[in-house]
Amino acid sequence: MTLFARYYDQTSTLQEVSMSHLELFISKKNKNEISNSIYHRLYDRFLKPFFYKNDITKNYQKSNEIHCQNIFNSEYKSGFLMMASSCLLIETISAFLMGNDKTIGEGKQSFNVFFDKCKNYQNELVTFKNGEIYKNIRNGILHQGETYGSFIIKRTGKLFDEKENSVNATKFIEHLKDFLDKYIEELKSEKCEWDSELWDNCRRKVRFIIANTKKNDNNTYRARIKHKDFRVF
Repeated sequence: MTLFARYYDQTSTLQEVSMSHLELFISKKNKNEISNSIYHRLYDRFLKPFFYKNDITKNYQKSNEIHCQNIFNSEYKSGFLMMASSCLLIETISAFLMGNDKTIGEGKQSFNVFFDKCKNYQNELVTFKNGEIYKNIRNGILHQGETYGSFIIKRTGKLFDEKENSVNATKFIEHLKDFLDKYIEELKSEKCEWDSELWDNCRRKVRFIIANTKKNDNNTYRARIKHKDFRVF
């Protein structure tokens, strides 16, 4: 069985949301369940590991000085991995915002759709709109495991430092989580109606995800998404 989301709830009980569950939620116009499922699909896959915390420390030597530091933060957190995951999530969220099955045309446009939405949420990631993050960070890390254009990825300092051309991955991913939270809140809100553009595109994306798991009738299902009025499907 292909799952849309798999996570442990606040009682440490495993929750598994199947594609059939999503189809049922859509048929019942259950905004809350759909929104929660999307949240856990995205948060648990792309963000959760970077928000893990523990209190285990040990002494580290730096420049002939001993520093007591958190082991997980010191040895297991990677700014590169944080930015790679962030870029994947931005492209995924953009697909929900636009109702797309795949990234269409220039990938940079999907990033700008995301950064445009940042304005609505008063999210500081808007500062990267029309910037070089897609070309020099997204493409560099995902294709070559490095940045292009002399970009530096750090876990301290400003969100974006133009002078040294650096991005603070810790702050970046915190703002990205805030964006996801706000997106889910908007989906759940009473003001965001079932037939609004935001929900139409969201459902369209969900249906494409479901279609990609259907081996036998994939083309038929996808054709219905593309050509039928998906607001009532």
